Amino acid sequence: MEAGHFVENMTIAIISVFIIGVVLISFASSRKARRKLISLLISSYGAIPAEKEYDLGSIGMYSYYKGADAPDGLRVDDITWSDLDLDKVFRRINVCLTSVGEEYLYNCLHEPRFESDCFLEREKAIAFFTEHNEKRLAVQIDLTKLGKTDYNGLASLIFDTDTKMLKYPYIINVLSLLPLFCALILIFNVSTGVACIFLSFIINLIVYSITKKKVNIEIPAISYFASMLNCCSKLCKIKNIDSLSLIADIKKYYNIFKPLEGKLPGAMTGSGNDLAVIFEYINILFLYDIRRYNKVIKNIIQYNNDFHALYRAIGEIDLALCVSSFRKSLPVFSLPEFHEQYTIEFDEVYHPLIQSPVTNTGIIKNDSLITG
Repeated sequence: MEAGHFVENMTIAIISVFIIGVVLISFASSRKARRKLISLLISSYGAIPAEKEYDLGSIGMYSYYKGADAPDGLRVDDITWSDLDLDKVFRRINVCLTSVGEEYLYNCLHEPRFESDCFLEREKAIAFFTEHNEKRLAVQIDLTKLGKTDYNGLASLIFDTDTKMLKYPYIINVLSLLPLFCALILIFNVSTGVACIFLSFIINLIVYSITKKKVNIEIPAISYFASMLNCCSKLCKIKNIDSLSLIADIKKYYNIFKPLEGKLPGAMTGSGNDLAVIFEYINILFLYDIRRYNKVIKNIIQYNNDFHALYRAIGEIDLALCVSSFRKSLPVFSLPEFHEQYTIEFDEVYHPLIQSPVTNTGIIKNDSLITG
């Protein structure tokens, strides 16, 4: 008996030590990764970004949809974009931490704005991040966790949401309740009830298989949206940052979509283990992921302007961080002063892409095309 108790106690002790060891290793690894991330963010702030390949097809999706949505709006055309080397300008400025930021920055370079209020608000955010290192770092850490996903599909969710909704949602809702009605039949006749449940499973399996392909196409967008909500949740918890109006905007629009957090559908594929297979069968029987998907899309359609505003707010924060870092990388810079006169006055300006530039001073009083 004593030998049995000893073995049992030793087993419990070994398992306990193993669990504690795994927890400690995981904690230490997490701390190490966080320190490495912080070190990288600090060292990269104000540094000239390294040359790397960009998938401009992905980054340009928001700009593409934005241009198509407002064809009469003032935009930089492809020829002008190429003539001004704006691809190089984008690469020089871009140290965005999220796909939203990259897409938004790319669009801003395509979409000239002339409202001084827009620049003044943006300047407040840039100045805030320049002056508050700890707050800037906290925001950068949260944005890094959102990260980048090529062809994430958010632009499509903003501008083309109506096409994402699955057809016949009421039929889907009725079919999801069908197994429950069949279960009631079990009370009166077991064999008939089992047959009805099996039949409802076959029907819902067919519906699931038909809709699975369409839903899975949109899963990257839904997944990135879920990450975006998680990022917003963390940004809203940063202390003493309420003076930044963009955070107030994020709180406002995040609260609209907060009820969806943790309820967004995942990819409709099983992981292979027994428990996952059981949950997959239940999912098919009650069309759970399909109904959740439709609910999310319906919510985005209903609050589409707010969804777009949330996207823009995150984009503006990432853009402000980019500009703050860009300015720090320059030997000198100045802020423009707006006036009512139809002139542009400049003193010792130079092109930021030129390594050893010659500065120029002058006044432009009429329409001019400057080449060089």
